[in-house]
Amino acid sequence: MLSRRHLLGAAALAVPTALVLPDLAQAAPGAPATPEAWLEWLRGNRTKVGAHLDDGKGGVVRHRQDAAQPLASAMKVVHLAAYATAVAERRQDPKRCVRIADWESYYLPNMDGGAHPAALKHLKIPLDPSGLYAADPQRVVSLDDLALAMITFSDNAATDYLAVLLGEPELRRAAAVAGWARADIRMISGEMLIALHGKDSGPPEAPLAGASMDPEARKETGSKLARRYAGDPKYREWVITELYPKMPGFEGLAPWADRSWAAPARDLAKLHRALATGNYRPAPAAPLARTHLERSFGPNPRPGFEALGFKGGSLSGGILTFGFGARRTDGTVSSGAILFRGLTLAEFSQQRPLIDLVLNAAFDPAWQRRVAEALGTRPGILGG
Repeated sequence: MLSRRHLLGAAALAVPTALVLPDLAQAAPGAPATPEAWLEWLRGNRTKVGAHLDDGKGGVVRHRQDAAQPLASAMKVVHLAAYATAVAERRQDPKRCVRIADWESYYLPNMDGGAHPAALKHLKIPLDPSGLYAADPQRVVSLDDLALAMITFSDNAATDYLAVLLGEPELRRAAAVAGWARADIRMISGEMLIALHGKDSGPPEAPLAGASMDPEARKETGSKLARRYAGDPKYREWVITELYPKMPGFEGLAPWADRSWAAPARDLAKLHRALATGNYRPAPAAPLARTHLERSFGPNPRPGFEALGFKGGSLSGGILTFGFGARRTDGTVSSGAILFRGLTLAEFSQQRPLIDLVLNAAFDPAWQRRVAEALGTRPGILGG
């Protein structure tokens, strides 16, 4: 079983010398350090939360469920659904060989919370002396290995590789099958490069220039930056040597993070529910997607449940996100999404008890009612 840190699977930004992420094992003064403390936090911060929680037995918590909020790595369930669809329709082979060099062309070292080297280690791929890249970039992995890296370890480079391979129309289609219209699809490496300098050439003149762009302009700028980074080794070197040292800190990243790829909690919850229940087409896609989503917990996560599919995410700057589908042994499904924005560094540091709160709400109707009450609603009633 993997740790709760893997469950969150951050797209969290870091500079080469020091992670922006705090030590999650240390409690920050004044931060909510238990699930109960997070319940109290919810009562005083309802405008920072979007939630849709469905216990599959008539209880539904709806709180700002249609307000678009940043998704961070929780968005990767869309890429997973598109990959599973392509495999189910025999347009992609999960055993297809991928050169690690092509995978790593989208890798911004040390800007994913250690996800990439952790994925390489899991796949028993030796690392180079830096401990960040594969020692042999010509070695190959399977396409399904990239799906594993993307979901289990939240590898951003694997996500971008799959995004380019599958194409934006296929990603949008995969979300739309579950009722999620007009999914906000962006290249993660491009967004991170916007955070570094916000323009597609030359030295940075204004940090986070991309934060003020309209979404379509920002998306196009990010796509250009991602393509250039993947295909231009000199530009990659310049980014790492010149821009990394100028990375803004946690608070400086907040304007960027708040305008990153986003969706309402209800849309994210729809996709998790469709995959968990199997009410997704083509039908063979759901079991393949669940294999990856449920790997971390394995069977019987709690009494009465068969499996839990989970994908969380975070962005430095105050974003934490969670989406899940929990399959019961009686055939019903508890599913949902809860999205947080505008967290302080102290609050952001307390991710583990927040994960526990979300998992409690996924498994236990009593905890779901407690979350509903804290948000000012109750299961079955539309919140604010």
